[in-house]
Amino acid sequence: MFLEKSQITDVQLADQAQYDISVMFTDIRDFTSLSEQMGPQENFNFLNSYPQRVSPVIGRHHGFVDKFLGVGMMALFPEHPSNGMDAAIALQREVTVYNGHRASVGYDPVRIESSLHTGSVILGIIGEEARMQGTVIADAVNLASRLENLTKLYGVDILVSETTLESIDDPDRYETRFLDEVRVKGRNEPVKIYEVFDGAPDEEIEAKLSIKPAFEAALEQYRQGGFQTAREGFETVLADRPEDQASKVFLDRLHTSNRTASMESGTGFRCSDTDGGLRG
Repeated sequence: MFLEKSQITDVQLADQAQYDISVMFTDIRDFTSLSEQMGPQENFNFLNSYPQRVSPVIGRHHGFVDKFLGVGMMALFPEHPSNGMDAAIALQREVTVYNGHRASVGYDPVRIESSLHTGSVILGIIGEEARMQGTVIADAVNLASRLENLTKLYGVDILVSETTLESIDDPDRYETRFLDEVRVKGRNEPVKIYEVFDGAPDEEIEAKLSIKPAFEAALEQYRQGGFQTAREGFETVLADRPEDQASKVFLDRLHTSNRTASMESGTGFRCSDTDGGLRG
C-alpha cells in the first residue's frame, strides 16, 4: 500500500504520509577518476550495467530504489533496519563478483560506499498535475547522505548510525566497530557512527577483528581526553595494519589540532566539515 492508497492510480498531488524508515545512500568511490579512463561508449555501457547489478540486491532485501544519483542511488527500507544492513553487505559481495567480470576484460575494479540511517520521514507527492513524482523529505535523508560522504574520510565501505544499529533486534550478528561521534552540518546533536565490515573478504574481516580491541581502547582514551595514550594506541593499530584509515584520521587530529580545533572540551567530538546533503 502506497500513501495509504489501495491503488497507485488513487494517488494525488500533495498526498503524504509519515513513516519510520531506513535510508541508504550508495556511490562509487572516485568514479570521476575511473570514468576518465574510459571512452564515451565504455562510460555509457558502465552506467547501464552497474545499476542492473546492484538494483536487484535492494529488492531482494525488501527495499526499493527511490532515485539514481549518477552512479549512486538512494534506497528505502520500510520494513526493518536489518534489511538495509543486509542489503549493504550484499552489495559489497555483489560488487566483488562484478569486479571479477571487469578484471576478465581488462577493466579496473570499482569500490562502492554505502551509508544507512533510520528515522521518521515524510513520503509524499510533489510536482504539478501533468507531472507528479514521489519524494522523501526528512532530516533522516540528509543525515544518511552526509554519512555516505564520511565513508571516504574514514576509508570504510559501510557506515551506519547508532540509531540504525540500535533498531536491529540482533546487532551482534554483524561485524562492526564504533568509529567516531560526529556533528554534521545541519544538526546540533552529535551522531555515533559505526563501520560494518561483513561484506569484506574473509582475510580483511579477520584483519579488522584483530585490530578492533586496540582501536576501540585508543578511541575510548581519545574520548576521555587521554590524548597521549590514545596516540600510542592508534600508532599500535597502524603498526599492525598500516592501511587503517580511521586510525590515521585520529592521529592527524592529535598531531595537527593541538587538541583544540577539532576537539571540544576533551570530549573528542568531531565537527564534520562534509558538505553532504541530499543530492539529486
